[in-house]
Amino acid sequence: MVVQNYNVDRPAYTLSAFEEKHPKMVKEPLTRLQRLFSDIVTGLTVAVMMVPQSMGYAQIANLPLIHGLYTSFFSLIVYFLMGTSKHISVAPAAIISWMTGTAVFTNGKRMLLSDPTLAIMNINNTLNSTDMPMPSISGELLIEDIPMDVRLTVAMTLAFLAGLIELSMGVMQLGFVTLYLSDTLTDGFVTGAALYIMTSQFKFIFGLKVPTFEGPFKLLRTWYAILSNLGHSQWHEIVIAVGSILILLLFKVVINKKLKLRIPIPIDFILVIFVTTLSYFLKFHENWQIDIVQAIPTGIPKPQLPEVHLLKDLIVDGIIIAITSFAFTISVANHLAKKHDYKVEANQELIALGVDSVVCSFFRGFAPAASMSRSLLQEGLGGKTQVVSAIASIVVLSVLLFFGQYLETLPKAVLSAIIIVALRSTFLNYDKPIMLWKQCKVDFMVWMVTFLSVVLLDVHIGLIVGIAFNVITIVIRTQFSNGVILGNLPHTDLYRDIKHYKEAQEIIGIKIFRYESDLNYINKDFFVSKLIKLTGVDPQAEMASRVKAAKQATKAKQEAEKQMAAENRTELTDVKLDDMPVLAPTDPIRKISSFSAIFNPAFDGRDDFNDQYTPSSHSRRGSLISAAGRDRSDSATTLKRRNSTMLSMSSKKSSVVIPTSRRSSVMIPTISRHGSFAAIITDHVISSNNNQRDDDDTGVVDITDAGGENKPDLTRCMTMVDLSTIAPNNTRYIVLDCSMLIHIDMAGAETLINVYENYRGIDVKVYLANCQLSLITALDRMGFFEKVCRHHLFISIHDAILHCNEQREFISSVALKDDGDKES
Repeated sequence: MVVQNYNVDRPAYTLSAFEEKHPKMVKEPLTRLQRLFSDIVTGLTVAVMMVPQSMGYAQIANLPLIHGLYTSFFSLIVYFLMGTSKHISVAPAAIISWMTGTAVFTNGKRMLLSDPTLAIMNINNTLNSTDMPMPSISGELLIEDIPMDVRLTVAMTLAFLAGLIELSMGVMQLGFVTLYLSDTLTDGFVTGAALYIMTSQFKFIFGLKVPTFEGPFKLLRTWYAILSNLGHSQWHEIVIAVGSILILLLFKVVINKKLKLRIPIPIDFILVIFVTTLSYFLKFHENWQIDIVQAIPTGIPKPQLPEVHLLKDLIVDGIIIAITSFAFTISVANHLAKKHDYKVEANQELIALGVDSVVCSFFRGFAPAASMSRSLLQEGLGGKTQVVSAIASIVVLSVLLFFGQYLETLPKAVLSAIIIVALRSTFLNYDKPIMLWKQCKVDFMVWMVTFLSVVLLDVHIGLIVGIAFNVITIVIRTQFSNGVILGNLPHTDLYRDIKHYKEAQEIIGIKIFRYESDLNYINKDFFVSKLIKLTGVDPQAEMASRVKAAKQATKAKQEAEKQMAAENRTELTDVKLDDMPVLAPTDPIRKISSFSAIFNPAFDGRDDFNDQYTPSSHSRRGSLISAAGRDRSDSATTLKRRNSTMLSMSSKKSSVVIPTSRRSSVMIPTISRHGSFAAIITDHVISSNNNQRDDDDTGVVDITDAGGENKPDLTRCMTMVDLSTIAPNNTRYIVLDCSMLIHIDMAGAETLINVYENYRGIDVKVYLANCQLSLITALDRMGFFEKVCRHHLFISIHDAILHCNEQREFISSVALKDDGDKES
């Protein structure tokens, strides 16, 4: 035996060439001091951007701006202690802030309208009937009409509830729930929600009092209200907002990218300081009534328990915020963890977020989440650990303790500009549907349904509709999964789809079927229909066809016996083709369109159509018709052409039409074969005066008796059929490739049992191949092997095919031996 070595040419590198080719692999690790310095610089930069953003997100949540800083400080500290990601920045996020603001308005309005004298516990203010807010001119309640204490109570209780839900999910190891939020669904949801966030800032940009709408089409109604009141806009605030947007875009999109600075210019913080200073000296609020931040308290608030009695009213909002917050956080964390080759613990992230939200609720904050823009900035600046969050929290704390009071003259239009520019990456996703349409129509539909549901209905409803539609698409694709027929690649033991591999060849008499999905109660009927369609064998139809054919054969035999009794003929004999001369190829041949009705499909082992069959052996295997005739001594020796009606058959109905003759009585035909031809032989009783030759060319050969003149003669009419032009339907074995069948339920196991028993009823054997160990264990547990023998289970398709071939050879050898014994 010659052993060949496996040699592969690989490039050889010098150390310098390898370093040049793979710089990241040979890069020297940073020392602790270097990592600490990098984290400090990154933390300062992130905090400078976080301070104005946090204030802006509090504005989105319909809360005082200082509460955004409270949320930032405590969420950064908690995640630094409990988080598993090294790069994400957990603080107020745009989507969660918007969902909080919506819940604040809805529940605050309900609380006020249900009880005008409602006393908010742990708050010194008491609402009485004279403090009831007056509706706006449009008849809708404004967010400004809801007292701030009510808004804070709802936001704190909602954060507490969301934290409890996240904690519970983390303890119960339910981090997998975000798998139901696909990337396509999340993109559609975020893109639709970004329109709400941007729209909520228009009232600050245009200086309008816009009512807050509820229910379906509230976004469109808000746009209509804004457009209807553009004539009342404050041009001073428009100038400030538009100017701020242009400056932010200039630095973020142009200057920072062109200069490629190691640390980008913190234009957000610089803009806030500049405009605040300008507003302080020019007195924007006093001179032009520009809306500013106003009073900002210093210090950290005292811990305060949320209102527990409101939990039942906020349960839906709490669940949605908890799942959405975790989904965005784990998505960003996994993205950065994969980039830097480490793993994030999903369940620990749930616990960290849960504790984060609960702590923030105690200190008058709202629910936090990871922000994609801040996290990418933190990773891009070289942050290595969560020390970045600790440094950023120190900066935020310094603002709370010392510098917050200097931001009181900051115009709110500047914060709105910062929020809108921060959403620019989200707005760039509006070209994603075009890409999805080209790549995957199902993902395109998921994106569009989620986006349109969010825009037309509501953020909460849109998310629920998107999740439901996404699950429905999965169920539909599972229910109508693909099934294929496999063929063998010549000279290999490989089996591939015959539609995609032209070289793959089907094996005569064997169908290899692969169903590319799990098997359960949803798709079991589709599995059976796909199996019948691709294999071409329907057990119920085949059984019905056989019963009908048997009835027709019995009826034909009874009629023949009656006819023989009337003509004093008492016996039926088989006529062998050996008793007749073989027709030359030049002789006329009648062709039949289908061969399935000539030979009974129940005969075993005869898949090769080149075998020799005698009428006797074929009759023994269940032929439906036999020949009528006299003793072999009466067989004719002369060939004559006789005018006779052709024997016709229907393969679809498996019916037999007995031929008739204008001058003879008809006996039962028999079918035999010789080489690549089949012979259909019919006996006729013809008087001697009718034994003349017809000139018409019918392709029918008559064999007449040479007896006396007055004695009736037996005429045998034979029709030849070319079998090479007929496509046989002779499936005897079905091999189920279970390589893609991983999970199965009780309904699926019962389906496999029914398939096995139904095909066994028509003498077709079913085998299972390529079964996973988990599938075999499940089938064993469900009692599958109590009804199906384990010998029908094979480790590979090729083993099953070899077994089928052995079975065919054994049956054929036994059949041929029986034929020889009978002839001898």
